[in-house]
Amino acid sequence: MDEQLTREQEKKIRQRQRRVRKLMATFVLTLVVAFFLGVVVGRLTALHEVDLAVRDQGYENPQLGKLLSIVRRAESQETEETETEEPEILEEVGVPQSYSKTQALNIIKERGEEDARYLDIYDNSAIYPERLLVDLANNPEMLEFVANYPDGGAEDDSLTEKELKAKCPLLLQWDSRWGYDTYGDSSCIAVSGCGPTALAMAVVALTDEEVTPAEVAQYAMDHNYYLKGTGTLWKLMTDGAAHYGLNSEKIGINQKEMEDALDHGAILVLSVKKGDFTNIGHFIVVYDYDENGFKVNDPFCKYKSSVQWSYEQLSKQTKAVWSMTAK
Repeated sequence: MDEQLTREQEKKIRQRQRRVRKLMATFVLTLVVAFFLGVVVGRLTALHEVDLAVRDQGYENPQLGKLLSIVRRAESQETEETETEEPEILEEVGVPQSYSKTQALNIIKERGEEDARYLDIYDNSAIYPERLLVDLANNPEMLEFVANYPDGGAEDDSLTEKELKAKCPLLLQWDSRWGYDTYGDSSCIAVSGCGPTALAMAVVALTDEEVTPAEVAQYAMDHNYYLKGTGTLWKLMTDGAAHYGLNSEKIGINQKEMEDALDHGAILVLSVKKGDFTNIGHFIVVYDYDENGFKVNDPFCKYKSSVQWSYEQLSKQTKAVWSMTAK
């Protein structure tokens, strides 16, 4: 009898020990979950408080502005890392040259040994605008667009979901969705539409509205922001920006001013002269910077949009800078 009672007591003791171990395991797991939830909630709360603090001070505190910018960049980088895509391999595009039509055709003919589409363009060169042939000689990225020039553009010119969600989408003036559309004096957006395309990028980045280069180009022509023989007038970057819900001010060609504007959420549009981006005149977008330089969206070239540019590189060829923010 005593031996039986002893076994029952041992059994009860073991049962109590198992219950204690389960309770301890549950307690430890609860602590771990609570810790990670606290980290997540704390991070979101800190971001919200910083954002409110900066807004309450009207973006007048440069320290808070820089802190908010750093936090947002970290969030953006984490999002990009979770949505990795196979990077496009881009051929290096050099400094544009002022080719004559004959020189451009000679280059196009030479490239025909590698791609038959060049030979087709060469054999039917009379149907292509001279500027388009020169642009192709300078930028091989345009081959498909130029090859399809006789057939016209795509029916759907809407932006993609990825473009609408991007911090600042790269829109190309020679995109088939709008590049064939008329802009200016017997020209097209692909050739002369860098201004409307740059402004469209800024509008989409700052307002999340779907505004295409074709829409901005039409607005520019309807309101005389295109001057024959000159191109897009600078007023499009102020008056035109206001039409699309942006505040735009011309700032100095100054590294600190440009970086401060970007820290406070601005998108910069630069008018550039002959140099790395153009041999005539051109508009590009600057949307961010880090220790490697400024991040640029060049509406004419994917390759030049994929590399970063130092202030020294940009400043020597910049004529004007507009800082744009949402109203």
